[in-house]
Amino acid sequence: MRLNLKLHRVMDKEEGKIFLPVEESIEFAGKRVYQEDISVISAELAMKMTYRDAVKEGKQFVKDFPSPCTINRRVIEYGEKIKAFNGDEIKDASVEVAYADGTKTHSQEKGKSENGVNVVLGVSNGKKVLLDARVNKAWEETASKLDEAAALDKKR
Repeated sequence: MRLNLKLHRVMDKEEGKIFLPVEESIEFAGKRVYQEDISVISAELAMKMTYRDAVKEGKQFVKDFPSPCTINRRVIEYGEKIKAFNGDEIKDASVEVAYADGTKTHSQEKGKSENGVNVVLGVSNGKKVLLDARVNKAWEETASKLDEAAALDKKR
């Protein structure tokens, strides 16, 4: 069961700290939980723009949109899920058609202005499969890994 409460902060004048009195009585999980669809929308927006811009865009239609840090965590989480989901199909997939694309994205890391993202999709038996996705790796490494996995059909 989920309960939404409007909590008020109180300042303790003696100690000079601000706190939520209800937290002393109720134990909270500590993190805000977003609906799955809002998290997916935030990740999709982040693929087209910076995390900060994704938040600005998202707040136009959802008041409590995830923060840039939360969006970053979701992008990483979803990327790992997608790679794990498709992981079994990569080995000896004998993909007939492969599409490769790369892009530069803004980085949230200190000292790094951008990340290079390389993605390889394949079509095998009429189904799309994710063959590989790498961040800040050379295309040669991606090609080598695909060769090791025998992902591409060598007959063509």
